[in-house]
Amino acid sequence: MTKKNRWDQFKRIVKFFSLQSLIQLSEGLAGILIIRFLTKLDYSIYTLANSILTSLNTLSELGVSSKVLSIGGKVWEDKAEMTRLLAAYNYLRGRMALFASLVILPIMFYLFRQNGFSIGVFLLCVALCGLTFWYLFLYRGYRLVLLLNNEVFQVQRPLLITAAVRLGLVFLLGLLFFNFWVALVLTLLMNVGNYFLLRKRAQPFIQLQVSQPEKYQGEFQQFVQRQIPYYSYIVLQGQITVLLITFFGETSMLADFGAVTRITLAVTLLNAYLTSVVYPNMVKIRIRQAFVRTYIRYFALIVGLGVALVVGIYLLQDVYIWIIGNQYENVKPFLPLMTLVVAVRMLLSLVYGVNYAKGWIEQTWVIIPVTIISQVAFIFLLDLSTLEGILLFNLITELPNLLVNGVFSFQGIAKFD
Repeated sequence: MTKKNRWDQFKRIVKFFSLQSLIQLSEGLAGILIIRFLTKLDYSIYTLANSILTSLNTLSELGVSSKVLSIGGKVWEDKAEMTRLLAAYNYLRGRMALFASLVILPIMFYLFRQNGFSIGVFLLCVALCGLTFWYLFLYRGYRLVLLLNNEVFQVQRPLLITAAVRLGLVFLLGLLFFNFWVALVLTLLMNVGNYFLLRKRAQPFIQLQVSQPEKYQGEFQQFVQRQIPYYSYIVLQGQITVLLITFFGETSMLADFGAVTRITLAVTLLNAYLTSVVYPNMVKIRIRQAFVRTYIRYFALIVGLGVALVVGIYLLQDVYIWIIGNQYENVKPFLPLMTLVVAVRMLLSLVYGVNYAKGWIEQTWVIIPVTIISQVAFIFLLDLSTLEGILLFNLITELPNLLVNGVFSFQGIAKFD
């Protein structure tokens, strides 16, 4: 690599982190203001509503984006093929969304009612989250097109605009009137804006008159069928904390758990860089040695950042409580533990993200029995009526997932072509 190329790469990285920092700052501040403006009861509803959105997104995904990256890394220069690929992505995710709704909504209805919330509140959350999800998955399809064409800044600029507008509206409405449904409406508007802005920017890289999703549907469907058990399991795992709190704890613990998990804001910048820059470019690396060097470099970086994050939160616990509000003073002793959970998940995100981008996830069913056995054991060993017990449960049960995904990475590298 020449000096000029290194300098250009450095400038791109600085620009990426500058824009992404502004996006994450806007989203982070909006999240903090939402915590401060909402009562604990409203924030509990907001936490459950976000579970609906996250579950819909996860169960309708089923590794489809992984397949788009895998195929797109070979055909990204062909506009017609990219359009067919995008059409197949949208068609399949739309169908899977219907399946996901049938699985998720009965579970969420039970959780809402068990925590004392009315049917009307549940239906309002479902309507707002359903619309948000629709625009979310559509705009992420255009995002994949732009990332495969190395147009990461064309992704970041619209996201910055919508995040800044949402932050301004949260602040203004928080001074006037604010509750859980206002927060959900603002999230919906942000995703609608992302959809229209990214669609416009992706149009030069696709041919709107071309559709024919059936070309890739067969390949996608074979891949997806193998992923259904794992992603169904992931959705249930995503709700396991809410279920445990519902069974063993009090409704206010939902708000406490939501508050401590805001620590994840500290790593969203890194995750954005990995998903927007690192993974799309890693799928294009054709030389095994170069791929392994890149993988090791990012693995070491995340381990170092994880250690720094745990130490930093331990030293700045009072600052964190001041940020989220004194009503959450009771969670302060558990902040270092939550930070350790985040650090482990950072590492898991990298290992799984590489496997995901390279398509090395066909045997993910192995994770299911390994994790379930460890969870069943620790349900009886931990006091799950406390926030400390819930966080320990989250930490311990992530380790088998990390181990198995590490094995998948080694197997993938061994068969690298």
